[in-house]
Amino acid sequence: MFLRRCGAALSPVETLTDHYAATHAHPLWRWRLVPMDAEVLFRAVREDPRATAELIAVALALLPGLPAEFALAEGDLLARLERAAPTP
Repeated sequence: MFLRRCGAALSPVETLTDHYAATHAHPLWRWRLVPMDAEVLFRAVREDPRATAELIAVALALLPGLPAEFALAEGDLLARLERAAPTP
């Protein structure tokens, strides 16, 4: 909440933590601004059937820093992102 109020730009990990911390790591994020692990966040987005296009895009931005096995999920998330995008 503090970071959002002061207008600070959040990193991809912080953006996803801000969304998912309520169910996974609320106290550490809320009181100490300790973000969740990138691997946990990527899995959270992948397993969230209601993840928005923005959350999916942010999760995809995490891929370069994740182990190679996460690259297999890239196609799945790209397909979801394409379906979530508005058609012209």
